[in-house]
Amino acid sequence: TLNGQQLLQHVRNRSVGNADFDRTRRQRETLIAIFKEIQKQNNPVALSRIITYSLDHVRTNLDPDMIYDIARQVLDTPDLELSNSRVPFEDTWYYADEDGRSVIAIDTDANQEQLHQFLYESVDG
Repeated sequence: TLNGQQLLQHVRNRSVGNADFDRTRRQRETLIAIFKEIQKQNNPVALSRIITYSLDHVRTNLDPDMIYDIARQVLDTPDLELSNSRVPFEDTWYYADEDGRSVIAIDTDANQEQLHQFLYESVDG
């Protein structure tokens, strides 16, 4: 269990592992852990507070009541399976040099195809 400052240091850390790829993996894992904790607590008041706080930091065309209703539906789904991935997908990029800068060159077509598979074809029924 980490406090807020420790958690931010953990998910922002680029100096361990495979730099940005591991950093974004830690971020995804953290979001899933937060989701599971909110689901376990099953506290409508806490959920409402999280939504209210979040809306101070994002812009959306959804009103708070709609977000709350959607969140309740998702949180109340007992057999919900969460999955995550990243773009660029494995084996769809390589390190390159562009005008003396180190960059990641991405196979856009391959990523588009894998993203489509991840979002639409990996879902059962």
